[in-house]
Amino acid sequence: MVTLAVIDRSGDQRHIDVRVGDPLMIALRDGGFGIEATCDGGGICATCHVYLESGWAEDLPEADVFEEMQLEGLVHRQGNSRLACQVLVSDAVDGNTVRVAPEEF
Repeated sequence: MVTLAVIDRSGDQRHIDVRVGDPLMIALRDGGFGIEATCDGGGICATCHVYLESGWAEDLPEADVFEEMQLEGLVHRQGNSRLACQVLVSDAVDGNTVRVAPEEF
């Protein structure tokens, strides 16, 4: 397990424990952070859009072409945007912060 700080859409922050190897989306959805994940992790709905704060994106594999295509259409996209369903949690991300992006739809 690793611990992540999560900032929800209202700006409140909580720390959660996340199982290594799981998609980040599972912890955010099950933790009540307003992540719908309507495609159940298929990477096609973009309802799990998050911002990887504190520079930890470089500790992860880059977004693939399909994730990039989904991110391109988002109004609230930033340089640190990712789909939480495509981010597999590893020990390298322990102690970092993720911010839930504003709803798009």
